[in-house]
Amino acid sequence: MGADASEIAMAIPFPRNDRLRSRGPAVEIEAFTRYEFSGRQGNYSTFTWNWWHFDAVDHDRRNP
Repeated sequence: MGADASEIAMAIPFPRNDRLRSRGPAVEIEAFTRYEFSGRQGNYSTFTWNWWHFDAVDHDRRNP
């Protein structure tokens, strides 16, 4: 959703309607989680968001 790039990460799959019971073990996914905000040219912050800053994603680029 507007990310600058996708990244590879490990994720545990969960059903959309039940966040208490996983659907299986961790799997490798490709998610859009890198945000660089290069258009701001570091004016507000030089912080870059990466996959480890997120608790959950709702899309795997490899398995739409």
